Amino acid sequence: MIPNEKPVELTQGKEIRFRGEDRSKAARREIRAGLRTLHRLEIMAVNIYRFQITNKRSELNRQLIHGLDIEIQHAQDFLVLLYEYGFKPAFWRGIFWLVGLAFGFSSRLRGERAILKMGVWVEKKAVEHYDELIESIDWDDESRAIVRKNQADEYHHIDMWQTLLRKMDEAAGE
Repeated sequence: MIPNEKPVELTQGKEIRFRGEDRSKAARREIRAGLRTLHRLEIMAVNIYRFQITNKRSELNRQLIHGLDIEIQHAQDFLVLLYEYGFKPAFWRGIFWLVGLAFGFSSRLRGERAILKMGVWVEKKAVEHYDELIESIDWDDESRAIVRKNQADEYHHIDMWQTLLRKMDEAAGE
Protein backbone atom coordinates (compact mmCIF):
# COMPACT_ATOMS: atom_id res chain seq x y z
CA MET A 1 0.00 0.00 0.00
CA ILE A 2 1.19 3.49 -0.78
CA PRO A 3 1.86 5.53 2.39
CA ASN A 4 -1.00 7.86 3.38
CA GLU A 5 -3.34 6.14 0.92
CA LYS A 6 -6.71 5.04 2.21
CA PRO A 7 -6.99 1.21 2.15
CA VAL A 8 -9.41 -0.24 -0.39
CA GLU A 9 -12.60 -1.64 1.13
CA LEU A 10 -12.50 -5.18 -0.22
CA THR A 11 -15.77 -6.36 1.27
CA GLN A 12 -17.84 -3.67 -0.48
CA GLY A 13 -19.26 -2.48 2.81
CA LYS A 14 -20.07 -5.94 4.16
CA GLU A 15 -18.58 -6.50 7.57
CA ILE A 16 -16.74 -9.79 7.80
CA ARG A 17 -16.66 -11.18 11.31
CA PHE A 18 -16.15 -14.47 13.06
CA ARG A 19 -19.34 -16.17 14.16
CA GLY A 20 -20.49 -19.04 16.30
CA GLU A 21 -18.31 -18.75 19.38
CA ASP A 22 -21.48 -18.32 21.43
CA ARG A 23 -23.02 -21.55 20.10
CA SER A 24 -22.67 -25.07 21.51
CA LYS A 25 -20.80 -27.76 19.59
CA ALA A 26 -24.08 -29.38 18.63
CA ALA A 27 -25.49 -26.07 17.38
CA ARG A 28 -22.30 -25.42 15.39
CA ARG A 29 -22.60 -28.87 13.77
CA GLU A 30 -26.19 -28.07 12.75
CA ILE A 31 -25.15 -24.67 11.39
CA ARG A 32 -22.31 -26.29 9.40
CA ALA A 33 -24.65 -28.90 7.95
CA GLY A 34 -27.26 -26.24 7.11
CA LEU A 35 -24.80 -23.87 5.47
CA ARG A 36 -23.22 -26.67 3.47
CA THR A 37 -26.65 -27.79 2.28
CA LEU A 38 -27.64 -24.26 1.28
CA HIS A 39 -24.29 -23.64 -0.42
CA ARG A 40 -24.52 -26.89 -2.43
CA LEU A 41 -28.09 -26.16 -3.49
CA GLU A 42 -27.14 -22.66 -4.62
CA ILE A 43 -24.23 -24.08 -6.64
CA MET A 44 -26.74 -26.38 -8.32
CA ALA A 45 -29.13 -23.47 -8.98
CA VAL A 46 -26.33 -21.37 -10.48
CA ASN A 47 -25.54 -24.14 -12.93
CA ILE A 48 -29.16 -24.83 -13.78
CA TYR A 49 -29.52 -21.21 -14.89
CA ARG A 50 -26.09 -21.15 -16.49
CA PHE A 51 -26.89 -24.11 -18.73
CA GLN A 52 -30.40 -22.91 -19.58
CA ILE A 53 -29.24 -19.57 -20.98
CA THR A 54 -28.88 -19.38 -24.77
CA ASN A 55 -27.54 -16.60 -27.00
CA LYS A 56 -31.10 -15.64 -28.01
CA ARG A 57 -32.12 -12.09 -27.06
CA SER A 58 -35.38 -12.87 -25.29
CA GLU A 59 -37.25 -12.00 -22.13
CA LEU A 60 -36.70 -15.56 -20.89
CA ASN A 61 -32.93 -15.26 -21.27
CA ARG A 62 -32.99 -11.85 -19.59
CA GLN A 63 -34.83 -13.35 -16.61
CA LEU A 64 -32.52 -16.38 -16.56
CA ILE A 65 -29.50 -14.06 -16.40
CA HIS A 66 -31.19 -12.14 -13.57
CA GLY A 67 -31.88 -15.42 -11.76
CA LEU A 68 -28.27 -16.50 -12.30
CA ASP A 69 -27.03 -13.25 -10.77
CA ILE A 70 -29.18 -13.72 -7.67
CA GLU A 71 -28.18 -17.38 -7.24
CA ILE A 72 -24.49 -16.45 -7.52
CA GLN A 73 -25.05 -13.92 -4.72
CA HIS A 74 -26.73 -16.61 -2.61
CA ALA A 75 -23.84 -19.05 -3.14
CA GLN A 76 -21.45 -16.26 -2.14
CA ASP A 77 -23.50 -15.43 0.96
CA PHE A 78 -23.35 -19.02 2.17
CA LEU A 79 -19.70 -19.46 1.30
CA VAL A 80 -18.81 -16.35 3.33
CA LEU A 81 -20.94 -17.55 6.24
CA LEU A 82 -19.22 -20.95 6.14
CA TYR A 83 -15.83 -19.29 6.47
CA GLU A 84 -17.03 -16.82 9.10
CA TYR A 85 -18.17 -19.76 11.23
CA GLY A 86 -14.80 -21.44 10.68
CA PHE A 87 -16.10 -24.13 8.34
CA LYS A 88 -15.09 -25.25 4.87
CA PRO A 89 -17.48 -25.94 1.98
CA ALA A 90 -18.54 -29.55 1.50
CA PHE A 91 -15.94 -31.64 -0.29
CA TRP A 92 -18.54 -33.24 -2.59
CA ARG A 93 -20.14 -29.96 -3.68
CA GLY A 94 -18.93 -30.61 -7.23
CA ILE A 95 -21.62 -33.25 -7.57
CA PHE A 96 -24.21 -30.48 -7.25
CA TRP A 97 -22.40 -28.57 -9.99
CA LEU A 98 -22.89 -31.61 -12.23
CA VAL A 99 -26.53 -32.06 -11.21
CA GLY A 100 -27.15 -28.40 -12.05
CA LEU A 101 -25.53 -28.92 -15.45
CA ALA A 102 -27.72 -31.98 -16.10
CA PHE A 103 -30.97 -30.30 -14.99
CA GLY A 104 -30.20 -27.05 -16.78
CA PHE A 105 -29.02 -28.50 -20.07
CA SER A 106 -31.72 -31.21 -20.24
CA SER A 107 -34.47 -28.62 -19.69
CA ARG A 108 -32.88 -26.34 -22.27
CA LEU A 109 -32.95 -29.15 -24.83
CA ARG A 110 -36.67 -29.65 -24.17
CA GLY A 111 -37.54 -26.00 -24.75
CA GLU A 112 -38.71 -22.84 -23.02
CA ARG A 113 -41.70 -24.43 -21.32
CA ALA A 114 -39.45 -27.11 -19.78
CA ILE A 115 -37.01 -24.42 -18.62
CA LEU A 116 -39.81 -22.58 -16.81
CA LYS A 117 -41.26 -25.76 -15.29
CA MET A 118 -37.77 -26.76 -14.10
CA GLY A 119 -37.38 -23.31 -12.53
CA VAL A 120 -40.66 -23.60 -10.63
CA TRP A 121 -39.89 -27.14 -9.45
CA VAL A 122 -36.33 -26.38 -8.31
CA GLU A 123 -37.25 -23.14 -6.56
CA LYS A 124 -40.15 -24.83 -4.73
CA LYS A 125 -37.73 -27.50 -3.50
CA ALA A 126 -35.32 -24.76 -2.42
CA VAL A 127 -38.04 -22.98 -0.45
CA GLU A 128 -38.85 -26.26 1.35
CA HIS A 129 -35.18 -26.68 2.30
CA TYR A 130 -34.99 -23.09 3.50
CA ASP A 131 -38.14 -23.57 5.65
CA GLU A 132 -36.72 -26.70 7.23
CA LEU A 133 -33.30 -25.17 7.91
CA ILE A 134 -34.64 -21.86 9.22
CA GLU A 135 -36.80 -23.66 11.76
CA SER A 136 -34.40 -26.42 12.81
CA ILE A 137 -31.15 -24.49 13.30
CA ASP A 138 -30.15 -22.08 16.07
CA TRP A 139 -28.91 -19.29 13.76
CA ASP A 140 -27.54 -16.00 15.03
CA ASP A 141 -29.81 -13.09 14.08
CA GLU A 142 -27.64 -11.84 11.19
CA SER A 143 -27.24 -15.30 9.65
CA ARG A 144 -30.97 -15.99 9.98
CA ALA A 145 -31.68 -12.67 8.22
CA ILE A 146 -29.42 -13.67 5.32
CA VAL A 147 -31.11 -17.06 5.03
CA ARG A 148 -34.57 -15.45 5.13
CA LYS A 149 -33.62 -12.82 2.52
CA ASN A 150 -32.33 -15.52 0.20
CA GLN A 151 -35.49 -17.56 0.74
CA ALA A 152 -37.56 -14.50 -0.21
CA ASP A 153 -35.58 -14.31 -3.45
CA GLU A 154 -36.50 -17.95 -4.16
CA TYR A 155 -40.21 -17.11 -3.70
CA HIS A 156 -39.71 -14.27 -6.20
CA HIS A 157 -38.19 -16.72 -8.69
CA ILE A 158 -41.21 -19.03 -8.35
CA ASP A 159 -43.56 -16.10 -9.06
CA MET A 160 -41.44 -14.98 -12.00
CA TRP A 161 -41.32 -18.43 -13.65
CA GLN A 162 -45.04 -19.03 -13.05
CA THR A 163 -45.87 -15.62 -14.56
CA LEU A 164 -43.81 -16.38 -17.65
CA LEU A 165 -45.50 -19.80 -17.94
CA ARG A 166 -48.95 -18.15 -17.79
CA LYS A 167 -47.94 -15.64 -20.47
CA MET A 168 -46.68 -18.49 -22.63
CA ASP A 169 -49.97 -20.36 -22.16
CA GLU A 170 -51.98 -17.23 -22.99
CA ALA A 171 -49.94 -16.59 -26.13
CA ALA A 172 -50.38 -20.21 -27.26
CA GLY A 173 -54.16 -19.99 -26.65
CA GLU A 174 -54.59 -16.94 -28.89
